[in-house]
Amino acid sequence: MTSRAFARRAHSPRAGLVLASLLVFAACGCGPHITVALDDDDERELPAGSDPGLPGPAPDLGPPPDVIDLGAPPACCPVSFALRDPDGFEDEVSVTLRGSAPPLDEEGVALTFADGAWHGSACIPLDYVGYYYYELGFAGDLDPESTFYVTAVNEHVPLTTSALIDPVNAWIPLSSCADDVSIHADATTNP
Repeated sequence: MTSRAFARRAHSPRAGLVLASLLVFAACGCGPHITVALDDDDERELPAGSDPGLPGPAPDLGPPPDVIDLGAPPACCPVSFALRDPDGFEDEVSVTLRGSAPPLDEEGVALTFADGAWHGSACIPLDYVGYYYYELGFAGDLDPESTFYVTAVNEHVPLTTSALIDPVNAWIPLSSCADDVSIHADATTNP
């Protein structure tokens, strides 16, 4: 059979009728059927050429589970800090409480002067681990617009060392806000 003869046969009216019949059977689901067993208890008869898909509607899983509460971030405790004026001259232009972790790192906490000492407070997280120190700012002698800084510690609080500043005040982590933290606000003259 030549390709011309095949082409004539493929486009004959009889071939078109057979093709149309197959399309109608496929579209309406008529024709041979296939039995599909999805599990031991469920047997369905499906038309040939159809997809068994899922074995029925999606199962009802009920309402979504409650949101899991991972707890609030670690609580912080209000802590008062104080530093007696180191030289008694009251010549500092600023004193900032600084430390190794938030909230004492970066900006630190500005302190105010009253009754011969610098005072301030910060909310320290229960899981704070690190150290703190006081940064004292003094006006420059030659240029009153300039400020130079020195560090100081509260001698009533245990001391430790850091890689950058020596010595620094040690911070002992709190187990609760009921812990005694009054030592950090001790501004008496002699430890």
